[in-house]
Amino acid sequence: MPANMNEQSSSDLKAAYIGSDNLYDFVKEEFLSYEDWLEYEEDNREELNLWESQRIFRIIESAKQGLIEQSIRGNAAAVSHLRSLLGFSAPVGRPRKKNGDSPEKREALERRLQQEFDEDVARMKKIELNEN
Repeated sequence: MPANMNEQSSSDLKAAYIGSDNLYDFVKEEFLSYEDWLEYEEDNREELNLWESQRIFRIIESAKQGLIEQSIRGNAAAVSHLRSLLGFSAPVGRPRKKNGDSPEKREALERRLQQEFDEDVARMKKIELNEN
């Protein structure tokens, strides 16, 4: 049971839980011991699940609001996080290399490289003949 359950109503406890950013501090402030918290949690699991979903919603909305404010101020990292959160981010950089390129593709690449090499050798021989 909470340390001050006589003075504290369930709605006050709910408000403290939902408003808590750190559950360790919440348990430390509201319950005499961790065992008391575990007992309360076991007895009120369904209610605590609803509180937790409200708490997570509050935290996410608060974080989004902070990102929006920082984006307005021009913070590039906040803009990036906000775009990612809203699903507007495009991949950055080179696309990933596919594993297992086909043998035909590899052979075509090798032929092209060999052809370029042969052309370079022929060009260098021409230059060498012109210099002599």
